[in-house]
Amino acid sequence: ARWDVVNALERVINSIMSSAPRNLRSWFINIVIEENSEARSYLEKKYSGNERIRITVVPREYRTKKGALAKSRANQYAIENLKAQGLISKNIWIYHLDDDTSIGPESVAAVAEHIMRYGDRYYLAQGILSFPHFLTRNFITKYADSMRPTDDLTRFYFFTNVLKMPLIGLHGENMLVRSDIEESVGWDNGNRAIADDSFFALNFAYLYPGRSAFMPAITYGSSPATVRDMLKQRKRWFLNVSNLSFYGGIPVRYRAFMIYSIIFWMGMVVQNVVPVLMILHMMGIIDMAVINPEVLFLWAFTLSFWIWFYISGLRINREVSGLYRENIIDYAILVFLYIFVISPLEIIGGLLGFIGFLRNERSFEVISKPI
Repeated sequence: ARWDVVNALERVINSIMSSAPRNLRSWFINIVIEENSEARSYLEKKYSGNERIRITVVPREYRTKKGALAKSRANQYAIENLKAQGLISKNIWIYHLDDDTSIGPESVAAVAEHIMRYGDRYYLAQGILSFPHFLTRNFITKYADSMRPTDDLTRFYFFTNVLKMPLIGLHGENMLVRSDIEESVGWDNGNRAIADDSFFALNFAYLYPGRSAFMPAITYGSSPATVRDMLKQRKRWFLNVSNLSFYGGIPVRYRAFMIYSIIFWMGMVVQNVVPVLMILHMMGIIDMAVINPEVLFLWAFTLSFWIWFYISGLRINREVSGLYRENIIDYAILVFLYIFVISPLEIIGGLLGFIGFLRNERSFEVISKPI
């Protein structure tokens, strides 16, 4: 609840208020904020008369048993607070959203459908994150987040819906979980900067194997407002996943795929270097064998995969932006940016996260969300 995220937060609240009544009878919005939040008084005053909106203030002095930090600490307080109010049971579900992740009627319909049809069998469900272009100010980050919907429909879908075990992690948004299950898993992940959503996912997989599912719910988020914010975000992701991989307190067999995620991320390194060297070689700037013929096919295949990965996500983000006609120029811009701009930025973000991991950084930097 900083001032530079209030606009996005109000957009999220408004989307729930307009969409939830269509498919839900009993529901409320629980806004979880820190005691010293900049906009706390503003939010309390604005929503004080609305019976559908409650504000949970995390006390400054609150500590979890294991010393959880930032959002993990806030989530743990929130679930304990709900338990104290008698709002934890198998009939009460919690749908998590971030302060920039708005929804539509179709999102709530998917939530209601899962609870009614599959709730007895699957205690947790994850949907798709999309990033409409009208919610993004920056040209580069608009294209950089093209890969995220594809990631949800490939890696995340496979583990969450096919294997029914979210061993690759979860998103802390567009996630539906039964309240008694969330309370039993908990968010107290220790005093390191550890990904709260992925920690919850691995603990859930360990305690409730075979009980996760996919739901056809889509949310609408905003990409980072600047390249600098994008690097901060990617650094935080890499730092948190690295800490979880090595210090998560979860059996190694459940953390193995998180280590794979790090390799998956850093695999962009070789995809970026080779095209640059090839261009320099063709321009006569360097005179060397850039790539051996034996590995050319493998390199081309993997680079094509990454291009497909980004273009597929770009199609989804364009459609939720109201742009349904194919645009070859848009795809060409994306390929160019991926090779020469986005891939290096992702690598830099990962390296910054790795340095933060070696330094045991414990900060949680929330990026600005102006829209």
